[in-house]
Amino acid sequence: MSTLFRTSKRHGAGNDFLVQLVENSNDGVLATEAKLLCDRHFGVGADGFIVGEVGEQPTDQVKMTLFNSDGSRAEMSGNGIRTLAHAVFDHFIAAHQLNRSVLNSRFEIDTDAGIKVVEVVPTLDPLEVQATVGMGSGRVLAELGPGIQVDMGNPHLVVVLPDGSQLPGPGEVLNAGEEFQKLRLGGINVEWIVRSQVDPTEFDLVVFERGVGPTLACGTGSVASFLVARSMGMVGDTALFRNPGGVLKVSCSGDLLSLSGPSRFICFVDLGNQ
Repeated sequence: MSTLFRTSKRHGAGNDFLVQLVENSNDGVLATEAKLLCDRHFGVGADGFIVGEVGEQPTDQVKMTLFNSDGSRAEMSGNGIRTLAHAVFDHFIAAHQLNRSVLNSRFEIDTDAGIKVVEVVPTLDPLEVQATVGMGSGRVLAELGPGIQVDMGNPHLVVVLPDGSQLPGPGEVLNAGEEFQKLRLGGINVEWIVRSQVDPTEFDLVVFERGVGPTLACGTGSVASFLVARSMGMVGDTALFRNPGGVLKVSCSGDLLSLSGPSRFICFVDLGNQ
């Protein structure tokens, strides 16, 4: 990191990312640098680092590279895609000095798990948008240990707890999540969910993310949990997932799934060697 460059820090329901926009992907950070920057004690601190390769126009496809906080490469992240689209939205607002209400708000994000389309809707708060990403179809797979595997383009294990159960606390999530990494080569994201006793279309969720650990929210995990709950006849076409950091909405139309929720700008961070 000999050259000074700017990133922004953003979060989707508490799932926070450092986002670097570049014109050429070769200008993005390396895995070792991403790991250092994501460290919450010796770096800036984040669940992941995103490099977004942007074109000259808002309609140009954006290439996404995502590193987990341990430096490993991730296929994609639902919240990461949404925060990247938010960063691209803000970038073109500033670059063309546009009003937030007139910019094209549909972005194509090319991830390692395929192209995802994101719709960004401004809010009255200039630091926040609502972002909805099309997540494709996903697949419910076989049982593994105490849960059910789901392929969302990245691997998930969803543990559905009986109604009225208490979700595991942070220490238990950390310990159990680390043990569950041994169940699958390359690791797996693990979600524990329990249905609300007040509203059957709402679920509480906690998560252990592969390459990160316990986080405040997981977008693909919320979608994977929706798929499992729907396969068990627990929900219809829409459900809310109350992650520790905020609420995410999952909907389906036929086999196609979408993830909606807020993305919030935190700050700009200028990085480089002194």
